[in-house]
Amino acid sequence: MAIKITGTTVINDSCELQNIGNATDFVKSANFVRPPQLFIDGVEIDDIATEPTLVTSEFAVFGGGSDTHASTDWEVVRTSDSSTVFSSIGDTTNLTSITVTPALDFEEEYLFRVRHNGTSLGASEYREVIGTTGALNFQGQEIGEPICGGFFMGTITAASTCYALIVAPNAFGCASCIWKTSATFTSGAADFCDGYANTYPALENSTHPAGNWTATRTIGGFSDWYLPAVEELRVLYDNGAGAGSGDPLPSGEDLEARRYWSSTDYRATDAYVFYLCCGNQYPYPFSDKDISQLPVRAVRREPI
Repeated sequence: MAIKITGTTVINDSCELQNIGNATDFVKSANFVRPPQLFIDGVEIDDIATEPTLVTSEFAVFGGGSDTHASTDWEVVRTSDSSTVFSSIGDTTNLTSITVTPALDFEEEYLFRVRHNGTSLGASEYREVIGTTGALNFQGQEIGEPICGGFFMGTITAASTCYALIVAPNAFGCASCIWKTSATFTSGAADFCDGYANTYPALENSTHPAGNWTATRTIGGFSDWYLPAVEELRVLYDNGAGAGSGDPLPSGEDLEARRYWSSTDYRATDAYVFYLCCGNQYPYPFSDKDISQLPVRAVRREPI
């Protein structure tokens, strides 16, 4: 755009004085794309959802001119480190509305910015809004409901902290892994409740295929998945994953009624498994760690 100072003199976009010659040229230069208004889920700016829907006002042009809405530039930047966590530049599909995925972090401040691009007049200025995502709250959460990259399956206490336990979708399961490449005991992986402490750092390496598989997953935007401990697998069983109890997960995400590797080591030759058909005591609660090819289901947790 340009700002007229007097007569035929204007300040152009580079903040330089320019003689435009006649009034018609100035009128043309005054037509520009209006910066859009930006709305985020219609909620308080300090309680934004982790997968918010960004909505703008309709495309408009200042100065009495006309143009068509060619595309929209969307960006979300984490203010703590200035990293861009979501970007859809030149989006020709989501012109006035878009949902941010994967999920943003809880209780984190973000800069949301958007601009409209006209076919002839180019880009508007950016409209920016700073807001904070809400706190994680599992109150009233139903077993099997999707949340935080997977499905809520109950609670577990580990290291004196209560956590919400989340199981990954079935599509991200390992159908067949050995627990370890050698029949030796693994120090630091014997806890019955804390699968996270078992997995990191003891099992996040190539000599522990089952644990390493879970530790290297990025699912639903989260990369802190781990191999569940025995009692975490029991939570899945007690809350509906066992045979005959009615699996609470959506169709296609079911936990199979079979035995799964846990992250809990037992002895040099064996690691604990859990039978989702009937509990972990049938017929034996362990299996040959360097021989048995068993399925793995990753879990993650959120403090409550």
